[in-house]
Amino acid sequence: MSGGRTLHFACSCGELAGRLVDVDARDGTHIVCHCDDCRANLVALGHTDPGAEGVELFQTTPDKIKIDLGGENLALLRLSPKGLMRWYAKCCSTPLFNTTNRRGMAFTGVSAEIIKNHEAELGPVIARGFIKTPSGKVTHEGLRPMLTSMMGRMGKSWIKGAWRDTPFFDETGTPAREARVLTREERAAAFMGLSQT
Repeated sequence: MSGGRTLHFACSCGELAGRLVDVDARDGTHIVCHCDDCRANLVALGHTDPGAEGVELFQTTPDKIKIDLGGENLALLRLSPKGLMRWYAKCCSTPLFNTTNRRGMAFTGVSAEIIKNHEAELGPVIARGFIKTPSGKVTHEGLRPMLTSMMGRMGKSWIKGAWRDTPFFDETGTPAREARVLTREERAAAFMGLSQT
């Protein structure tokens, strides 16, 4: 046990709730992602595109995530058949977590909005990704420290075997829920719902 803090999270209706356990400064990175996929995920779930504000995330490892209430409400969405796994609460369509499709790749992006008092608890944003400039160029801020932290956490998780402790996959590496993959039409509609920033 690292002796870190416990951060509580819940979906917007409160039917699904849990904790991030033993979290300290080395166990997560507070970022904002401005990519079209993260924004389109919100639109696909019935939310408003955050536009230039982007999607606020706390990057950590799956072993830190404990679902205490309403686990039956955990659902999985993918924008495309090979897209990132985007977990949400089916009770109220609250975006919750992003993961890769591999159990052994210990990475989770937690929606900062679900964490109680996240502004105070997560500290400052240290990186912003996929920022579109007025000229259309895509830039990043703080990318190197974000990647260094992420790779360090994943390596530590692999060495300790903590990658096996995940609410997202069973022991065979099969996702805990069957994915709902957007149809081509649904995907097009989600991206059409993005503001031009």
